[in-house]
Amino acid sequence: MKRIVILLAVFAAALATAGLAVAGGHLAKINLHKSRAGKLLVNSRGFTLYEFAKDAKNTDNCWAHVNCRVAWPPLYTSGKPVAGKGVKGSMLGTITLPNGRQQVTYGGWPLYTYLGDGRPGAISGVGIFQAGGRWYGVTAAGHRVSKK
Repeated sequence: MKRIVILLAVFAAALATAGLAVAGGHLAKINLHKSRAGKLLVNSRGFTLYEFAKDAKNTDNCWAHVNCRVAWPPLYTSGKPVAGKGVKGSMLGTITLPNGRQQVTYGGWPLYTYLGDGRPGAISGVGIFQAGGRWYGVTAAGHRVSKK
């Protein structure tokens, strides 16, 4: 029991530190960040955004699996997402998840952050196979990046 409490505390601290949890009333801003994998989409705090190979356009297939959505939190917004410099605003959109919240999409593909990225600019999720599918970084053109 003590282990579970410690793990939950560590998980909550990691979410708070990484800025992955989003409070209500937050408009997502999507920016670009230069990494060793190229210029990739990041959230307003500089954390890399990912696409999941098991998703379909405008469909989040990670949501149905608790382990997936814990490790790969959806990028939420409370309204129309904002495009930073170099990001195509016309490619930004949203879908509604079963919890009623809006998830940001890019070119119709749902966007996620990764709990394993411990700091802004980290790209530890690029190209890994997890939750039954490959995870990709995303360029401003909407191309998937699988190699660091």
